[in-house]
Amino acid sequence: MAEPADKTTKKDREIKQPTLIEGEPHDKPVCVYCGSGHVVKNGSRKDGTQRFLCRDCKKSFLLSSNSLTSRTRKRLSVWNEYLQCMLDKKTLSESAEICGISIATAFAWRHKILDTLKTIADQDDPDRTIEVDLTMFEESYKGNHTKSTDFT
Repeated sequence: MAEPADKTTKKDREIKQPTLIEGEPHDKPVCVYCGSGHVVKNGSRKDGTQRFLCRDCKKSFLLSSNSLTSRTRKRLSVWNEYLQCMLDKKTLSESAEICGISIATAFAWRHKILDTLKTIADQDDPDRTIEVDLTMFEESYKGNHTKSTDFT
């Protein structure tokens, strides 16, 4: 079996694996589908990411399931680089080159991020704090008229 490129053990990767919204890796995982705490380990992916199985709803998931980074198979460091490119108002081709991803991936990620931000902003939660800065992104529905309210 081949050694990982960064020469860390499988245990080290589990501990050092960064997370987003889903909680810290040392916390007892909770099913992202039904919310049950009756969860067991269920193997791992080729990159060493731990999979889990919910004993109640029988669904398999990762800690990153149903989060912004789900189904991307890219490290969070690449996501952080991409987010910085967005904040620096880089073009899609510049962002793709800096992050080592394709332009199509950069386009998909930009829409995934903006859709997630819109979903969060649309939630009505009085206890939530929203911080806003002066970074502006023009909303464009080019090629996706189902989301546009101005297109007739």
